[in-house]
Amino acid sequence: MPKSYESVSCAKVSAKDIEILLIDDDQSYCRLVKMALARAGQPARFAVQSAGSLAEGLKYLNSRSFDLVLLDLGLPDSFGLETFDRVHSACPDISVVMVTGLEDLKISVEAIQKGASDYLVKGADSLTDILVRTILYALERKRAEEMLRLSEKNFRNIINNSADAIIVTDQKGLILFANPAAEAFFGWRSQELLGKDFEYPVDVGRTAEMEVTRKCGGKALAELRAVETTWQGKAARLVSLRDITARKAAERKMA
Repeated sequence: MPKSYESVSCAKVSAKDIEILLIDDDQSYCRLVKMALARAGQPARFAVQSAGSLAEGLKYLNSRSFDLVLLDLGLPDSFGLETFDRVHSACPDISVVMVTGLEDLKISVEAIQKGASDYLVKGADSLTDILVRTILYALERKRAEEMLRLSEKNFRNIINNSADAIIVTDQKGLILFANPAAEAFFGWRSQELLGKDFEYPVDVGRTAEMEVTRKCGGKALAELRAVETTWQGKAARLVSLRDITARKAAERKMA
């Protein structure tokens, strides 16, 4: 088992250390990274734990929490994209910055496409500035992604509990989502609606009344509204339909 290098805490400039796991078997580079982070100063402080193999790194990840992993692609017990895949599978919510040589740059780009936050090229000048900036940007990007996920989760919770039938479509009108109220209104299960064309005219920003055909063949009157939104990162339309069948029947009786 490769030797685990000592932990290094940087000068205190913030309330909480940014916990870094450096997985790299190059002891010289590990020392450079630790010295660079130790003299970084504002706006953050760092606590660095290093491991000389993937197995040792995964053991650390399973035993304690880290904010970010600096990951060498070429380790004694793992090489290339598989190295990232194993770390990402073990801790998908942790930011991972690839540490690479120029010869592995293509693999680093592929890792970013699979979820890595960024990459650093060994031997780059101004290591301290580049290293700190890359770490802070990666953490900020991860926080932004998490906020977006929370926002989408809250958004889904709201529309799932809405009394109105709500349909989300893409820009071409294909249904991407249907809430429980939409299932009850149309008589179709959500799985049956997904991927189908929303056949009713949608005029974004305006309210319209229209007759809707249900699965059973019956008719209903709906008040339809639509707004532009995003869904899973892409432009979409949120269509709400309020069942006004009973209200219209009552109005006709009163007329």
